[in-house]
Amino acid sequence: MEKKLLRLLGVSMLMSQRFAPFEITKKRLNFKRLCDSAVQIYEELYRDILRRSKQIFINGKVRALFVLLARSEPNYRQAVRKRSKRKKKRSIQRDAIETTFGGSKNQSTRYDANYTNEDGLTHFHLACEYGCDDAVRKFLELGQDPNVLLTKTGDSPLRFAIEKRNKVVVELLLRHGAIPSLANKDGLNALHIVSKSGYDDSGLVRMLFDISEEMNRPLAVDATDKSGNTSLHLALAAGYAEVSKELLRRGANPNSANEDGLNALHIVCKKFNNVDIVRSLFDFSHEKYRPVEINAQDKLGNAPLHYVVGFVLQRKVMEFLLIKGADPNLANEEGSTPLHSICKVYWNDDDLTKIFLEVNKELDQTVQIDALDKEGRTPLQLAVANFLPHTVNVLLDRGANLSGFVFPSESYFAESIIPKTQYPLSTSITIKVAAGALAIAESLEKRGYQLGRSDIMTIMNFFDKLKMIKNLVDTDKSWCDDEEFAKKAKDIMINSSGSQRFDDDNDDDDEDDEDCSRQRKEEMKSLSLIKYI
Repeated sequence: MEKKLLRLLGVSMLMSQRFAPFEITKKRLNFKRLCDSAVQIYEELYRDILRRSKQIFINGKVRALFVLLARSEPNYRQAVRKRSKRKKKRSIQRDAIETTFGGSKNQSTRYDANYTNEDGLTHFHLACEYGCDDAVRKFLELGQDPNVLLTKTGDSPLRFAIEKRNKVVVELLLRHGAIPSLANKDGLNALHIVSKSGYDDSGLVRMLFDISEEMNRPLAVDATDKSGNTSLHLALAAGYAEVSKELLRRGANPNSANEDGLNALHIVCKKFNNVDIVRSLFDFSHEKYRPVEINAQDKLGNAPLHYVVGFVLQRKVMEFLLIKGADPNLANEEGSTPLHSICKVYWNDDDLTKIFLEVNKELDQTVQIDALDKEGRTPLQLAVANFLPHTVNVLLDRGANLSGFVFPSESYFAESIIPKTQYPLSTSITIKVAAGALAIAESLEKRGYQLGRSDIMTIMNFFDKLKMIKNLVDTDKSWCDDEEFAKKAKDIMINSSGSQRFDDDNDDDDEDDEDCSRQRKEEMKSLSLIKYI
């Protein structure tokens, strides 16, 4: 009995408001004697409570006791704060039990088991939070209001149970009159909470719907919080695929927009690279005869496709949206089309632009390759400004107009590359940027555009910001003076098309050092932009 008590010893007792505070005389005991005494006290209290109406006794978990006291009993918080640094865990447990039943040494103290703290937190809330099923059941049988709210936040006992996935308690509350549609001060109801609680638990969602329907309290699946988010918005933002699918089965509207104008498709395209969730949105919406608004724009004017093309890993989602009818020429508030968005991101210099254009060609959709944003910039200008040599070549191959091309100004030059923090770019990225700049210069020159002195100065000023070189103008001080740069740049070859190739030949035989050194100097000279001045 004693060992079991040690494991389970928790909240001493919870009583109705009619049960007045009582007095217990505390004795100074060692831990074993304390447990023996606790058993006796528990038995005496239990017998006493049974003689009273609407009064119950709880034997919960020890951590529930600590949380209860830490939240609600100021004497306990003060005592533990003073002693915790110099006492072992067992001593703290003893202090907790002693404080619960008596207070300070050699005195009697009145302990209110119905204590409610300044936020409105009660023992019933804690019993729901920590899964004290029997206690919650007894509370409810004796008439406890299941919808008692915290005065500060408006949270209900149902929220406490849902956040800790105490499904037995959730069912008890729902079957005893808990209202799942009650919202707290942030506008969050029970369905919102389960959709963002930290678990992709579709079973809990089903329980809420099924029991609510049984109790004739149907849930509003598209209810919004103060930010205009539905449960589906919150589930998708958290990446909960199973919860999202269950909400869609229950009729969640994927076209509902929050205060930022984001609908379900915006959120999943903005947050995650998950084509399965995107496909589910369309499949379930088709079943409910509610087509997904694939070209809906948020308050910034962005369609879901704008968010997808901003990430290299979203290729499959991008292809899926285009096949489903996404408009490749839709402009946002800045006048940027999806193609502009691709060309704004430095890390997108792979096949993303090529895939984007090829898929649209297969679908017989014309892409406005020379579209201007509100600042008069074309995708080609943005690709040049962000050092995307492969993208530049793809755009030129697909007919981008070079006759009226204006080299990017410093106002937006390399805006996706310049570090946003105090930390500089790594050496490898710096070298790749330099090689990309030269590749673009050679590609433009080959296509008929000659870089002017102001164009070269724009690039040089950017290099100076990155501290890549000290004096680019001096032909005797090219990048070959930098040993680390020279070692890595040795393996960079700029081919005639302007694309980059990185070789991994690390042959360091002594007999080849002299030839390699001579070859390196020639290559370093080719990496100097001075030839364009």
